Amino acid sequence: MPRPRIDLSYEDFEKLVAEAVRTTTDKHRMEIRRLHCQLKDLNGQVDELKRLLEDCIVSGKSFTTTYIDVQRVPSHPHPAKPDRYYKKSDRHEARPHRSTSRLRNHEK
Repeated sequence: MPRPRIDLSYEDFEKLVAEAVRTTTDKHRMEIRRLHCQLKDLNGQVDELKRLLEDCIVSGKSFTTTYIDVQRVPSHPHPAKPDRYYKKSDRHEARPHRSTSRLRNHEK
């Protein structure tokens, strides 16, 4: 059963996020932005973030201390891009950097 949708325009949603970022500490600012970028494209979860932000701003609570467990926010090299841009094969991970192997060959 789908969650009830909140009637918030995109602009209002962006204002809520901006307000959450403005009213929180520097330490958590990036987590909100990262979470915001990740949730923007996922169905259903955007509504959840809207609701949480709305609750916090209405009640005057801190968004980060109430809802974000910093340990659970995944770090992502570029939050606006999906994960598929960052998946590397295991073989690629295991290979040493090109310049190091060139140096090694030069020493022989």
